[in-house]
Parts: sequence; structure tokens; C-alpha cells
Amino acid sequence: MSCPTLLHNPISMVNNKGKRMSDFNLGLVGVGKIVRDQHLPAIAATQSCNLIATADPHASLSDLPAYQSLEAMLDAHPEITAVAICTPTHLRYSQARAALVRGKHVLLEKPPGATLSEVEDLIDCAEKQGVSLFAAWHSRFAPAWPRHSSG
Repeated sequence: MSCPTLLHNPISMVNNKGKRMSDFNLGLVGVGKIVRDQHLPAIAATQSCNLIATADPHASLSDLPAYQSLEAMLDAHPEITAVAICTPTHLRYSQARAALVRGKHVLLEKPPGATLSEVEDLIDCAEKQGVSLFAAWHSRFAPAWPRHSSG
């Protein structure tokens, strides 16, 4: 079974069929360190991404609508087309499934689930809904060793 994906290309966003995606509206679920260190800079560098709102019962970002839950965020902002789920692993499955069932594209921090069966169910759900499911690996292209000057 193939996994639908949303692939990041530095020039544009490309879907799993290699086609350019139009602008998309993103909701962030979880507003912790990974969001501040990795997601916000990537979002700022992606012209096609419009950050709409956040969902986190304990944190928020200034100048953005903030909600206590994913459901509340999606209810208030039906224009959100994709969510990035950046919560602890034990919360991701139910949040991702809820977003997928509502027809939203989902990016999951790694690991994408607590068990393989959770991930398989999410893949099946994404395929049935015709949306993308992607597990992030924010340091995928980071150099293994820092470069040092020889001077």
C-alpha cells in the first residue's frame, strides 16, 4: 500500500502526483518548541502557505486566532485545508484521524503514531478521503557534520 504524501520542494508545494498545489490554509495543532524552531521558519519561507490559526490548550502565537482544540479550530475556520500536528505522540492519532475525516491534509511530526496499526489506519483514512498524509523529518537535509573553515 502506498502512502499519500505532501512533498516539500523549496520552490513550490507539490502533491503526491507531482502537480503544483495552489495556496493552502494551514492550522497548527500544538505550539511548542518544534513549531517555534522548525515549522514557523518553514511556513514563513513558503509563499503558498497561509497560517490561519493554532490549537493548543496551553500555548498560542501572537496575532493568530488560538483555540483549545483541533475541533474548535476547524469549526471556526472551515477554510483551513491542511493541519500540521505537532503534539506529543500519544495525542497524534486521534487528532490526525479527526482532521482526515474532515477532509484536511495532515502533516505529522515524527513518529507519526504510537503504533504501526495507528499509522496504517491513518493511511487508509487519507486514501479514502483523497487527502495527503505526511510525516515530517525536519532535519532530513541537515548536514551530518558541521562545516569548519580551514583558515
